[in-house]
Amino acid sequence: MFKFVLLFVIACSPESEDSDTTATQTQTETQVEPEPEPDSTTPTETQTVTETETQTETQTETKTQTETETETETKTEEEVIDCATAGIPSADLVVTEIDGGRGYHGLVIDPQGRLVGSNNSTMWRVDSLGNTQSFGPALGVLDQMDILPNGDIVFAAQNDSSIKRITPSGGVEVIVGGIAAYGVKLGPDGLIYAADNSKLIRFSPEGNAAWDILWSGDMGSGSFPRVLDWSPDLSRLYIGSRQGGRVFYMELDENLDPISDPILFATGIGSAYQDGLGVDVCGNVYIPDYSTGSLWKITHDGTVSNYWNAQPFEQYGHGIEWGTWGDNPLTDDGWGETAIYVPQPYNGNHVAEIEIGIPYRTWPGTVINAPWQTE
Repeated sequence: MFKFVLLFVIACSPESEDSDTTATQTQTETQVEPEPEPDSTTPTETQTVTETETQTETQTETKTQTETETETETKTEEEVIDCATAGIPSADLVVTEIDGGRGYHGLVIDPQGRLVGSNNSTMWRVDSLGNTQSFGPALGVLDQMDILPNGDIVFAAQNDSSIKRITPSGGVEVIVGGIAAYGVKLGPDGLIYAADNSKLIRFSPEGNAAWDILWSGDMGSGSFPRVLDWSPDLSRLYIGSRQGGRVFYMELDENLDPISDPILFATGIGSAYQDGLGVDVCGNVYIPDYSTGSLWKITHDGTVSNYWNAQPFEQYGHGIEWGTWGDNPLTDDGWGETAIYVPQPYNGNHVAEIEIGIPYRTWPGTVINAPWQTE
């Protein structure tokens, strides 16, 4: 997997004692020189002062030049994603099975840098060295999940049509009931967003929360909300559908409130069951589609391509999660920031890594030439 490495060059100016040493040497040399003739005293003193001034000026110029070069090199070596060239062609994708990883329909990476999913019964976590651990009670079939700021995991539970949270120690709490959600995301506003193949809602992570309905019903041509994610600038909420092979988006205001009905974004992404949705930092949308067994890519302007076709079908990834970028030292241990991780329920609930060459939409580095930046 790829890692970005920062090289920092530190310009060190000469210590002040170097200047003191130079001055001392000058004085010593002046003291041991033969006593000048009366008519040569002034030229000798002038020469000594001139040499000292020249050395000082040279040191100053060297220091200034070094600092300038260092600043230039540092700026040049900052982490930058150039969206005009970023990404890996689908023909060159590298897919790797994660040793010890387990996932059914959803995955997250916790604050300790462990990849967490479900083995279709209980929660399962693995670090990048392959050390595994199950935790919590039997939960039954779980759909998608996300990580909360305190390290709890929010997930959709099929068995009792609820959305719950589980602590790192395994404690479980119902957040809202009466919703058979599939897609679940923690929003940039700290609220939980969920789609249940008929409507799109949001609510507080606190227990017994009432929900706010953002959209209910057909988005167009028999397409109902199933999965979701935001554009990098948070001006769009992308929504994948259960059937029809269509993807939509809603325009958002600064409070992430919709200011439009769903707008058709792309068509031809299979025919049924879009099982995940993620957006990279350049604004490309990725959707795993069950009907084609493929991972689809949609550019910011709506251009569609079949990015990766799982062969055999058992390799199909039923969800999508990006790696981390080391903002927490504990997570900088092997999950690639430019890779996505997909659960494989038809392959024994294993997990695969797909290196795509672009980080997630929240990546903190510098991004240039992104289409969404020019709107």
